[in-house]
Amino acid sequence: MPTIFLRAPALAWSGTYQVVVPKPFTADGTMTSKAVVSEGGKVVWDGSKLVDPAPEGFVSATDGPEGVAFQLLNGEYDFSSAAPATTLEITASE
Repeated sequence: MPTIFLRAPALAWSGTYQVVVPKPFTADGTMTSKAVVSEGGKVVWDGSKLVDPAPEGFVSATDGPEGVAFQLLNGEYDFSSAAPATTLEITASE
């Protein structure tokens, strides 16, 4: 599954700003319905919510149709987005 990388530079701004990290696409070109988002190699969005406790600089996050929108404080961020891992349940039959 391809991973999307997005770099958000530090801005000279004292408030918050929004960064939307796009959801990845599947091999057939359709956008995934969920995304796991990492910042600096650590998961910050687990596919459904902002991790708890929220990382420093993260005010809030919401899932949208095309990506996860983060409200951030000023800083430099290095995001990546990937489809969540799929769990396959196998049962034995006799």
